[in-house]
Amino acid sequence: EGVPCEAGFVTFTKISSVQVALQMRHHRKPFAMQVQEAPEPEDIIWKNVGQSHYAVQAGRLVSIGLTVALCVFWTIPVAFIASLAEVESLKQTLPFLESLIVSAPWLGDFLAQLAPLLIVVLNGILPYILVFISTFESPISESVLQASAFTKLASFMIIQTFFISALSGSLLASLSAFLDSPELIVDILAKSLTGQSTYFVQILLVQTFLGLGLEIIRVSPVVLAVLRGRMGYNLTEKEQNTALFGFLRPLADVSPFEYFRGVASALLNFMVQFVYSSSAPVNWFFAFAFTIKIILYKYQFMYIYPVKADTGGKIWLSFTRICLGCTLMAQLALIGILLLKKSALATPFMVPLIIFTMLFSLYVQQEHYQAAEFLPSMECFEWESKVTESESLVKNEFLKDQYLQPALRSKDPVVPDNMSTVQTAAGEHQNVKLMSGIYADDGVNVDNV
Repeated sequence: EGVPCEAGFVTFTKISSVQVALQMRHHRKPFAMQVQEAPEPEDIIWKNVGQSHYAVQAGRLVSIGLTVALCVFWTIPVAFIASLAEVESLKQTLPFLESLIVSAPWLGDFLAQLAPLLIVVLNGILPYILVFISTFESPISESVLQASAFTKLASFMIIQTFFISALSGSLLASLSAFLDSPELIVDILAKSLTGQSTYFVQILLVQTFLGLGLEIIRVSPVVLAVLRGRMGYNLTEKEQNTALFGFLRPLADVSPFEYFRGVASALLNFMVQFVYSSSAPVNWFFAFAFTIKIILYKYQFMYIYPVKADTGGKIWLSFTRICLGCTLMAQLALIGILLLKKSALATPFMVPLIIFTMLFSLYVQQEHYQAAEFLPSMECFEWESKVTESESLVKNEFLKDQYLQPALRSKDPVVPDNMSTVQTAAGEHQNVKLMSGIYADDGVNVDNV
């Protein structure tokens, strides 16, 4: 917007210099100068470059507050939908449904089958809300935005889709007994996870087959393309081929694959498998589901989705941290089930497993994440030893003028769609606006251009 910003992009001729600059502290005052790896030029969100530290911190607080509020209010629809799978609990909670189910027996089966579908629909809406919330954090690139949205979405998948669904189903099933005898909460929790295995398999079945079916026939992009054709500016070819609101795109403009949604969905699969692999026959399903996904997404990446530059594995680091947490939570849930089932023989054998998992998590946090985030100096020097100085300068020539705003990067004048460049009588090229076929510029009349 023409306002100077205290930010910039620095290019280096040596990889080792980049790694030194990223890991070195550059100012004695905290937050006075922050350095991070530059994203790809086409991945930059230019309006967020140069935001003040106060604005970024305030945006993060707003994002955290909105996420917590959404998590609290999202519990209501998730708990209600989970209760639909327990028809008997609905009859006790809502007595008027009993007469309807007696008169129409198919209604009970319909509600039980409707619950997984509604959960999948909620999970499909949730990423759009979380991406909007993540924009308050002023991410400088789409990769950072997706990494932030992934952390929130994965947390929602684990907390809401898994734990809230499991607990709400079991609590509603025994609501009257729990109100009469509160001490039965122990038995209710003992049956909660084991009693919901079928429900979670139904969710994953709908998510896998319905989701992959919609993915292969491209239903969502077709619907969005139709809406784009009916909305927004469509006077010129450029306007017709421009996305509206960031997601309403023409069919020829395929949006890149949203990795954070796919990885968060896989994380839910892992969580269900970690919990139920030892108590329910679900391993066959996950092997079959992942095989189908591998085949389909290989085809989609080869023929449908555009190639996008590597983002440095920002989502992968968050995935490994959350996956280790899911492993520990699954082991704690399993040991809780064994305790509540009064399995005195099997419970002690679970304690070493939990201890080893915690030790492994602490071990990985010491060096492995840092090794994955930064390139080792030995590899930097090894690569630089194979490249001469002249070759390095030639290879870095492609970075010239790349980290400029699109308007400054253009060699030719940036002309709007309703403008045309004409040659005046003096032989100079000027931008002349076409309006009713007549435009006057410095006394020169241009008619019927």
